Amino acid sequence: RLRANREAYADWLRLAVKDTNREAPAFPVFSNMGESVMRSDSSERWNGMTVFASTIQPKHLPLLSEVCRSIGIKRLGWIGTQEPPVMDLNLNIRHLRRLPTQESSSWFAEYGCAFTAYNPAFLAKSGIFATYAAYRTVVILPSAPASLPDGLERDRHFVSWSGLPPDGCSAESMDQIASDLYRWYLPHNLANTAASYAAQIAQ
Repeated sequence: RLRANREAYADWLRLAVKDTNREAPAFPVFSNMGESVMRSDSSERWNGMTVFASTIQPKHLPLLSEVCRSIGIKRLGWIGTQEPPVMDLNLNIRHLRRLPTQESSSWFAEYGCAFTAYNPAFLAKSGIFATYAAYRTVVILPSAPASLPDGLERDRHFVSWSGLPPDGCSAESMDQIASDLYRWYLPHNLANTAASYAAQIAQ
């Protein structure tokens, strides 16, 4: 059987076995930090920003500050072994070395935005991006093309900073983007991925 977590990898697998008609389902990865069991409708979510330190580099820190200032971020959640950056902003910074799965729901109920510099073309294989999707988070990238592989679209499933309005997004827009990303995630969540594996093995 063939499987992949990106459409490009599925295409490569078919070529590798010299059978371009071979079934090779492409399922983006599911969240490895659990999945949302409740929805928070509080607009205060959009005042909190999550950053996994492993997904950005020091060169991105000035842009992170600019993003936080522009969209009115009040709380920065920094996750990783590195110490959080010193930022010339009035931010409440919370630092966790790791985010326990059992705390993910309460975390993302407070931190509804996220900043990552992960390669946009490979988001489907990012467990962190999957976690953002599973918890209805607005993901902000430094830049990205309008359309990405694996069914992702800019300004629908994520936001590109280079195309963000100067005054940021409205709460309604943020909620719509977060909801659309969550809907993108549902077909390959843990339950659906497990069912797909089972069906393929049983063939």
